[in-house]
Amino acid sequence: MEYTKHHDSYQSLQRSALEGCDVCCKFWDSMPSVLACIHPLGVNDIWMSTEFKLSLHTDAGTRFLQFVIHSTGRTEIQSFLCEPTNGIKSCHGQVVCANVGTGDGKTSDAGRPYDYSDWTSSMSCARTWLARCMEHHTNCPASRSSKRILRHTSEKLYHTNEPPTYLPTRLIEIGQPEPVKIRLRLSSELDSTSSQYATLSHCWGHSQSLRLTSSSLQRFRSGVEVSELAKTFQDAIFTAQSLGIKLLWIDSFCILQDSTKDWQQEAGSMTRVYRNSFLNIAASIAVDSDAGFLCERASTVEPHVVQTTWTDCPNDSYYVYHEDYWHDNLRRMPLHRRAWVFQEIMLAPRVLYFCGAQMFWECHDLLAYETWPNGLPKYMRMHSTQGKSRPAAMELFGSKSTRSIGPSGASTDENTDLNKTSIRALWIELVGEYSSCNLTFPSDKLIALSGVAKHMERVFNIEYCAGLWGHDMVQGLTWYRDKVSSLNPVFPPKTDPISYRAPSWSWACCYGGISWFKYPGDEGDSWVDVMRWVVHPVTKDRTGAVTNAFVQLSGYLITIELHPKFGDECFAIFCNGKVNKVYHGVFYFDVRPSSFQLHCMPLFIDNGGCLCALLLVPTGDRRGQFRRVGMLHPPLYDKRSVHWAQLPHFKNESWLEYESVNDEGKYTITII
Repeated sequence: MEYTKHHDSYQSLQRSALEGCDVCCKFWDSMPSVLACIHPLGVNDIWMSTEFKLSLHTDAGTRFLQFVIHSTGRTEIQSFLCEPTNGIKSCHGQVVCANVGTGDGKTSDAGRPYDYSDWTSSMSCARTWLARCMEHHTNCPASRSSKRILRHTSEKLYHTNEPPTYLPTRLIEIGQPEPVKIRLRLSSELDSTSSQYATLSHCWGHSQSLRLTSSSLQRFRSGVEVSELAKTFQDAIFTAQSLGIKLLWIDSFCILQDSTKDWQQEAGSMTRVYRNSFLNIAASIAVDSDAGFLCERASTVEPHVVQTTWTDCPNDSYYVYHEDYWHDNLRRMPLHRRAWVFQEIMLAPRVLYFCGAQMFWECHDLLAYETWPNGLPKYMRMHSTQGKSRPAAMELFGSKSTRSIGPSGASTDENTDLNKTSIRALWIELVGEYSSCNLTFPSDKLIALSGVAKHMERVFNIEYCAGLWGHDMVQGLTWYRDKVSSLNPVFPPKTDPISYRAPSWSWACCYGGISWFKYPGDEGDSWVDVMRWVVHPVTKDRTGAVTNAFVQLSGYLITIELHPKFGDECFAIFCNGKVNKVYHGVFYFDVRPSSFQLHCMPLFIDNGGCLCALLLVPTGDRRGQFRRVGMLHPPLYDKRSVHWAQLPHFKNESWLEYESVNDEGKYTITII
């Protein structure tokens, strides 16, 4: 089927969406991600036209509605799914903007959405999600015993028999000592067998609102009026109250903000705080504490429905949705760019997201939002949960792993969800996402992920080493910094911190996104032996900040001298006794090296036939001591350049450094 003209300008599409066309409304909702690709500098004077076609999906009755966006020098494609509202039909035809129906929202799969006119009524949806999770979700942790949760507005109560568990050092008690107040309570004053609490994930911003300090401690203990708190905190209290939760953990009120000692102690407890919470409230849309997240909502939560008016086949009504709606919505929210929030969301047993127009729900058994309260449509769900590490994540952070699995180590059975391969893939995915988030204080790089690390360390009985894992150190060393600059693709911008936060061999020493070269997996495939490692933490928390660390390796060493030619696509390098040209793209630098006389230590050959090797420079403090400056990833067989397959029989230069060498020609070095 050919594409059909849709709109001839950006303004025409916007006008149609504002006038209520359901197709254009869905398309308009996706425009932020489209514009980021076709016109990253903004939409002023943008020229844009759109075309569409409707084609049959592999599932009978389901159709693709595909839009092609033409802009100056760029073309982008956006795809939407159309599923019949009543049963499955099979026909061919077209749908145009004028043929839009309001729809009644009925479908046997999605269920009738709740009639939400304000946030008070929306809370009945959240109560239903909670009640269903408690009653039916086998992968989700149950609530503590004797706690009562209301389902809708009825008086039906739910009880569980969970044993007594952890309570944080401090909690906010809602509605005490008066209904309009909150007060700070110590865990020792509460009954842990019947005390449920919610947590709050939020953006701090530059708000100077009331928070817990040494001088305000007694005031919080006596009671503070809710109206004195920042809007985000007021909204969180309203949400918790609406869900029948009387205790709330907010970092601003439960950690002394002027005490480094208290902050270090409480930061080390984040795993237990979020793992043992009943619910995490995510203020996704709030840019700071003053903004609030219960905003006035302009858009409806009803599904977008279109009615076809075909002339050559039977007509039907269709739900129209973007398969990436869940992912794109959360990704755009200010909260989800915060690195600290990454582990809060990961560790919490269930999360209620507030994203402005919609309230989203996530637990280990259900993804839903107000338009689709009984669960995401099939293809949206598939896009939201795709990834090889998903089963491992579900098993690791779900109730089964935390409540019944003792320290046992990762399984070698590839048929189980929690095996060495899946755990490796999970960690690579977690760090990749986490490293792209923002930190106000770079020194928090390891601390803000320590909760996840603690949990994995306990479940698998494996040793954490400043961002890497002791049992998988070779794979851990193969990280590289994502290249973000097209102007200088060789060396990253000079944004590295002055203060120490991690050893050079850990990804945590760098800014920005991190990726990995994939290790084949078998220990016999490695060209390097990990002799030992030592990590010195700042506090007793082994997974938090570190003062210094080193790893000692034994492997082959090669001397490489670079002669950069900027503007050219190649380096001239002196290696193995001769000058060669090597393409820039095989070098992945963490920092601009202090010297272009580099040491290279091969780690392994990957499945693509490329060499994975560390790039190192001597520290100058002790012979054989190095700092990592990057990775080298060239094809093993390259007749036009260095013949890396001749390793380890390379000729090295006189400036080669090492601690010792064994009979196999492997050199022992230390990297700090």
